[in-house]
Amino acid sequence: KVGAGHGDIVVPALINALKDSDSWVRSKAAKALYSIGLGHQDIVIPALINALKDSDSWVRRGAVKVLGKVGAGHGDIVVPVLINALKDIDDEVSIRAAEALSKVGAGHGDIVIPPLIEALEDEYEDEYVRGSAAKALGKVGAGHGDIVVPVLINA
Repeated sequence: KVGAGHGDIVVPALINALKDSDSWVRSKAAKALYSIGLGHQDIVIPALINALKDSDSWVRRGAVKVLGKVGAGHGDIVVPVLINALKDIDDEVSIRAAEALSKVGAGHGDIVIPPLIEALEDEYEDEYVRGSAAKALGKVGAGHGDIVVPVLINA
């Protein structure tokens, strides 16, 4: 909240903090970008995409969540990255990726729906990941009812 109104100064500092050697600092930087990243998508989105390669799951969790907020209107860049995050080894990253896709995936149903269906139908996937995939399908499936409705009924 301290950085509100000072994004031009704070956002670059937070992006720099995403590269800190301390994973706690990196995760807190990602979390802070959630509050202040809007309006700075041109530099925030690439930094968050890079943060998804972080070895620390807390950093990836934060990055995915922020991409769900700041990625609206940038689906061509963000959606493929979020689809990849659906398969993260950390279930919480996958859950947040599905939630983010439900926010930025509208208008990209042709590429968003198949991996969400795959996550939903994967019997070995965590139940919360599957539930998040189902919710996301309900949100991005408009106009694709012929595909989405039977899948949701049979889930």
